[in-house]
Amino acid sequence: MTKIIKLSSVVFCSLIFLLIIGIGLLVTFVSPNYFKPIITAQVLKYTGQPLTIDGDLSWSFFPHFGFKTGHLSWGNQVEVNGAVLQVEIWPLLHRQLNVPRFDVDGGRFILANKNAEQIARIDHIQLHAENIQLDKAFPIATTFAFTAKNGTVQGQGSLDAQLQMDLKQQVYQLSHIVFSAKTPSGRLNVKTDILMNLHEQTLTAEKINADVANMALVGTLHITHLLQNPELTGHVNIPPFDLKKWLQAINKDVPDLQVTKNTSGDFYFSVTTSKQWVWNGIHLQGHLNMDELQAAKLKITKLSTEVKLNQGILDLSPVTGALYQGNLRGDAKVNLDRTIPQITTQGSLEHIQAEPLLDDLWGTDKKIKIQGMGTVAFQLNTQGTNTHSLLQSLNGSTQFNFNNGVLSGVNIGYWIDVAHSILAGQSLPSQNADSTSFGNLTGTAIIHNGLLSNNDLFLDSPRFDTKGQGTIDLVSMEINFALQTTLKHLEVTKPLANLYDIPIPINITGNLAEPHVRLNAEAIAKGVAEQQINKVQAKVQEKIQEKLKDKIPEKANELLKNLLQ
Repeated sequence: MTKIIKLSSVVFCSLIFLLIIGIGLLVTFVSPNYFKPIITAQVLKYTGQPLTIDGDLSWSFFPHFGFKTGHLSWGNQVEVNGAVLQVEIWPLLHRQLNVPRFDVDGGRFILANKNAEQIARIDHIQLHAENIQLDKAFPIATTFAFTAKNGTVQGQGSLDAQLQMDLKQQVYQLSHIVFSAKTPSGRLNVKTDILMNLHEQTLTAEKINADVANMALVGTLHITHLLQNPELTGHVNIPPFDLKKWLQAINKDVPDLQVTKNTSGDFYFSVTTSKQWVWNGIHLQGHLNMDELQAAKLKITKLSTEVKLNQGILDLSPVTGALYQGNLRGDAKVNLDRTIPQITTQGSLEHIQAEPLLDDLWGTDKKIKIQGMGTVAFQLNTQGTNTHSLLQSLNGSTQFNFNNGVLSGVNIGYWIDVAHSILAGQSLPSQNADSTSFGNLTGTAIIHNGLLSNNDLFLDSPRFDTKGQGTIDLVSMEINFALQTTLKHLEVTKPLANLYDIPIPINITGNLAEPHVRLNAEAIAKGVAEQQINKVQAKVQEKIQEKLKDKIPEKANELLKNLLQ
């Protein structure tokens, strides 16, 4: 037994000695740089991209035999500061490649178009792979930093997956991918499977499940011309989420966007990175739904629209929704290929209640407002990034028609009574109400840089008709309007007979919250004087015609009548 133990010890020590001698001879007489041309030739053969090893190779012995490299580059896209590749000797002697470990330290990947313009860049790559066998999947893990769009998108990422390679066909399959990226705008998490074919320069990702803050996405992605001018096509479905909370989570909050409940969408898209401008290479088509939207305090429910994005123009058509007991129908175009987005829209608000609409748009503190149901048609264009700038740049036209309502803030009937009292020399009446009921209120308006101008306002009331013209500054809420009210013939009673057929001018100035309403007494006096002159002229004409009726032939009488008119 002792002899067996001694013999085993001698054999083991001899093997260790021979191994040490072999390693010494290998290190002394065989340079790892001898394998440089072999390695670069094999990489070129299997990938089609040249591998350049700038520094010297060195041996690695623990825990497995292998190589260490300095700086190397693969094609024009990949650079590595250093790498370690270890292989198992025994399988290698049987022409089998088993790699227990492969590490990359400080890699870089650049994605550029055919003009060598950088599209995206990945730096500080740390990659670890183990148990690599060419006929089986093996685990890989990597961390990196990335930047794109000239630095406007940047952050840190990590990826874990199972990788299977077919070097001969240049096909790489990544399964069970777990990807995470952290940016200043938030964290992106993705789970998917990827099939990449470098020979055909294609990449396909199926069953993508991603989330950014509270927004989830499900979709597919296909990329062609992967290493030169990537072109992306795909589909994405967005289940309902709160858009307002998402914007807050990614630090892109829009204060004028107050509520966005249950936003959802379904889109097909394509992206061409070879285009000079970013938006010109993005195409998108699909539909967007939102249960509730409140923007600039305007409330819309059941909002739905078809969406198209082409050459930087976002086309929303048709846009439908419910608001203020009525309906919205229209369309809009947004030019995103500008520093400040430009918006063009047209449509109509049908059967809406005016008072709650104006309360939300202008505020409840405004004394002049309209109550009643109506329809508003509009054709508008503007540009800006907030409510104030959008109103300042607002241009276009609008038509409105409200029925069976009330004009608050102006009591036209009271001012008729005031005019009568002034002409009759009586004391002024007291005002019981600060409003005017109407059957119809109609008009059109032109808007120029936020200033609304109207010259055909018409208000139909049981006692009188009112015409008006003037302006409202939609930014400052300043009003300057002139009304002309005329009593209706059927409503003329004896006390008001002195006002019949005389326009009663009422001026409205100041802010809509505290308007100044006054009667133009001078214009009334002028109107009464003109009325009296007309009456005198009519009586004189009548007397002359009566006296001459029997003395002048009929034809001459008609001629004289025409001259006196």
